[in-house]
Amino acid sequence: DGPLSSVALMKDYIDIVRGEYMQDPDNFGYQWLGTDENFVGNTRLDVYPNPASSNLRVNYDAQGRSVTYTIHDLFGREIEAGQINPDGMFSLPVGHLEKGMYILTVIDEKKVSSTKVLIN
Repeated sequence: DGPLSSVALMKDYIDIVRGEYMQDPDNFGYQWLGTDENFVGNTRLDVYPNPASSNLRVNYDAQGRSVTYTIHDLFGREIEAGQINPDGMFSLPVGHLEKGMYILTVIDEKKVSSTKVLIN
């Protein structure tokens, strides 16, 4: 045990990830996006297409509540924030974002829901 065993473990993990990338570089990382629908309580959050290159379509069961969204990169930096239509449906332009994984968070008066999105 100790720092050296942690480093060895990390190196092993990196080798595994590198091997998965080399097997299928075009689809690498998609397995972490998942295809399960996102439910928070009784509130449903649908985001498609995912991955996206120009626009994300977001459907959120806002139930008439005030709703905002944020997009964070994987370092936790807020990239963008805004309001969502009260009906919970909107198109979010993402063509200006760099390729990569982001976290879309939808916040209403009662709940916070997040999902991963891939920009390609």
